[in-house]
Amino acid sequence: MNHFTIIDTDILIDAGWQISQAIDCLDQIEQTSRLAISAISQMELLIITKNQRDYRFIPDLQLLPYPPK
Repeated sequence: MNHFTIIDTDILIDAGWQISQAIDCLDQIEQTSRLAISAISQMELLIITKNQRDYRFIPDLQLLPYPPK
C-alpha cells in the first residue's frame, strides 16, 4: 500500500468511544490504504486527550506534512 487516506478527527474520536460505525469505517479503509492524519488533526487530538493512555494510538498514525511536498 503506497497511498494514504487522511482520517478526520471526528472518526478517530468516535472510534475511541468504541462506536462501531467508526471502527468499521477505519477497518474498511485499512484494507486498501494506510491511515494518516494531518498536523491539524494531531493537534486537535492532543488537546482533547486527558491522559497518556488516551494518546497511545496517535503515534501509530502516519502524520502527513503540511504543506504537502
